[in-house]
Amino acid sequence: MNIPMQISLVSEKTEQAIKFFFSKSYRIIPILLLIILIISGCAKEPTSPTIDETVIMPLKVGNTWEYRHTEYYYEGIIKKSQQGSCSILKDSIINGETIYISGYISGIDTLRDYSHELFTLIRDDGLYFIDLINEGTTPRMYIKYPTFKGDSFIYYQDTLKTVDVDVEYTVPAGKFKCIKYVEDTYWDNEIQLRWIFYYSPGIGNIATEFYYRHNHDHLWLNEKTVLMSFKFK
Repeated sequence: MNIPMQISLVSEKTEQAIKFFFSKSYRIIPILLLIILIISGCAKEPTSPTIDETVIMPLKVGNTWEYRHTEYYYEGIIKKSQQGSCSILKDSIINGETIYISGYISGIDTLRDYSHELFTLIRDDGLYFIDLINEGTTPRMYIKYPTFKGDSFIYYQDTLKTVDVDVEYTVPAGKFKCIKYVEDTYWDNEIQLRWIFYYSPGIGNIATEFYYRHNHDHLWLNEKTVLMSFKFK
């Protein structure tokens, strides 16, 4: 007896069982279809959220990022470490643009609503924020995207540079291909402070490192924030 071609797609043991049913004239088609459907259902993997790499950070109500923030003494000894999360609570419209309101849970702190302080929004050239208290409704660029190696942009009075666009960075949330942005602050013709931001398109901030110079020696790692997990709607 010929077995339908669809049945050949199931496992060898299942195919043998189906041949047995046919050979014994147990032609109960609904049962066979049920067996195939159960096997197919078990083989399916959980659906992963779609990553939109056209934006540097996916702004959508309900999206959540969990981070671990660690502070260090200049010798590299851990001073303290705590874990917290940032969530997008709601959205609104300002001057015809959709803006997003975030909050965070850090340690034992409750979720903080930034609705009267900071908004974030996405434009074609990157991630912006609005500081309602200090600057009104004028958006300021926070992270430029798309960008290229050697590119630069102004953040407040400081200049951020894109030093690489293809950096692999591993954090507890996984390994990501990142863009590396660097901000240096000079005093007395010497770099005294350095911020490094690692962003993965479609995910957002993967890690942030802050360095400072101690007694005119080298730059010491002072703070580090890494992505522990994320959940997108």
